Amino acid sequence: MRIAVDLDGTTYEFQRTYMYMLRTYFGLDVPPYEEWWKTWDAQKQWGKPWMHEWMWSRGVERGLFRYGHMVKDTRIVLESLAEAGHTFSVVTHRPEAAVQDTIDWVSLYFNDLPLRGLHILSHGEPKSVVRADVLIDDKVSNILEWPKRGLLFDQPWNRPPLPWWDELRMRRVSGWKGVLDAVRN
Repeated sequence: MRIAVDLDGTTYEFQRTYMYMLRTYFGLDVPPYEEWWKTWDAQKQWGKPWMHEWMWSRGVERGLFRYGHMVKDTRIVLESLAEAGHTFSVVTHRPEAAVQDTIDWVSLYFNDLPLRGLHILSHGEPKSVVRADVLIDDKVSNILEWPKRGLLFDQPWNRPPLPWWDELRMRRVSGWKGVLDAVRN
């Protein structure tokens, strides 16, 4: 099976990297994101609007999408899935200025995995343009536009109750161990 894997909030620790940059470049005393990042754009509660604009220009240039780590257990689970014969396509929405950093990051962290595609969508394209059997993503709208059933990677910002018809199109998974169980079943 080919598995499409999202990066930010699923594989790449975007929130932790964003908070690190707010602390480092602006001296903001921001608590760990796990304590308060409960909505998609929760980071806007820290700092001034111009700081967030800076993050998407100078912040990208300084490594917003280059220096973050993998989400816990990602590599171990991807290796297990690869051993079972599955392949991967990475699919992510990123600004054009982050394309090379994204390629470099994926090259480092997906090294030796059966990667069959890297899709960096920079112009609002839907992730459904990627051919794969399942999508693992933390954004509900990406899963809902997916033509097949998807795996919703559980995060605080996607926890509002979903209508029953949405639950038919997606399965919520808790962390990468939950992904492993869902794919095996």
